Amino acid sequence: MSNKYNTHKVNDTINKNNSPDYINGDVNLLENVHQPSYKVALNWMKVIEHPQVTFDFWARGNYTKRMIYNRNNGINPLIVPVRSVGEMRWAYKRLSLVGIPVEFSVLGSLSKPSKILHLCPSDIIFDSGWGYIGALGSLTKIKGREWFPVIGQARLLPEYFIRWLIDEVPDDFIDGNVFISPAELVGIDGEQPKNGLNILSHISNGTLVNSETEIAKAILQLDIPYVDNISQHKLRKILNDYEPELYCFRKAFKELIVSNYSSIDQVNFYLEQLRYEVAELCKSKKYQPFRSTLSKSAGVLAILTTSFPIAEIINQSLISSSSLLSFTAGSAVCGAALTLTQLFEQHKQKENSIRNNPFYLFWKLGITKPSKVQNRSLINLVKIPKGKPINLENNNGFHWLCPPTNGLAFLGIRK
Repeated sequence: MSNKYNTHKVNDTINKNNSPDYINGDVNLLENVHQPSYKVALNWMKVIEHPQVTFDFWARGNYTKRMIYNRNNGINPLIVPVRSVGEMRWAYKRLSLVGIPVEFSVLGSLSKPSKILHLCPSDIIFDSGWGYIGALGSLTKIKGREWFPVIGQARLLPEYFIRWLIDEVPDDFIDGNVFISPAELVGIDGEQPKNGLNILSHISNGTLVNSETEIAKAILQLDIPYVDNISQHKLRKILNDYEPELYCFRKAFKELIVSNYSSIDQVNFYLEQLRYEVAELCKSKKYQPFRSTLSKSAGVLAILTTSFPIAEIINQSLISSSSLLSFTAGSAVCGAALTLTQLFEQHKQKENSIRNNPFYLFWKLGITKPSKVQNRSLINLVKIPKGKPINLENNNGFHWLCPPTNGLAFLGIRK
């Protein structure tokens, strides 16, 4: 007999997806999934130290589940690249009013690859944890709840990003309205992120705008109302209380950013609808109770003016589906980047064709200190470099683009 340790996956047979690096894990965008267990993740992060490890464990399965669930249910997130909590806080407050889920893609800031020892509750449904190994023989009780150790390897977000989720926007996180992802762990080059963000926006059915010059100019002439001088907690309560009243405004905003335009007349139609609702929100008697409630809470209804030099739009080399394909075909992709490319191919096959000349609508913050920013924001139209290699080798074994299923393995003894 030998006491050689072996790993056995729970509730599934051992197959190619059980490898700790899960590079070849199958992710099917057409799969039927339920909404991720955000509440399970939040409760776990609240009670155990190092919530960034909990979030990493939970996201290895639930990130793709979130993506597939949103696609299946017509949820079109705004994908916002950020580099700091200050940018994230500043942007989210200015996007809360429109009622569309936001995913913050954090560029850079990941720790170096390191070995992880963490505690996992034994009473949860195991629907994630790819690349981690648990030891059920080492159960321990903490405040009446049983936990067991898990080991793995990870590159982690700094804890303060996760603390923002826990401390400032927990209700929005539970409802799926806000999410944070490390750009590199979902296949995006942190140094040159534009190409990966564009591909991610396609796969996620995120904010895409037709890039015909006249249409781009029309959309960029848009003023977006937001609420300022109020805590996120108070703002959340007010928005919940007035959700029925805000329906028309939010519907007009969503129609503008997700519609597939074929002419400038269509764009102008949606723009006029939104401008009418903005005017109503800011001035009409219909929204007076909403504005009064904000005022009593010291809140201010302000306007976020988007701006971008028209000459830059005209001179921009706009992105097409063929340029994305030429990028992916010529890149030395691996790990998360390889899976992202495969998901893009699945998306393309499902849609048959991608909108002609789409570009990604960036909410470019362009700031170093959000406290210095006045009521304005910049939108950047981006140009994808073709065939630029992306170096993501360090993310082969612990990325987030793994199957939306249980991937946790357990230690056992072979006799």
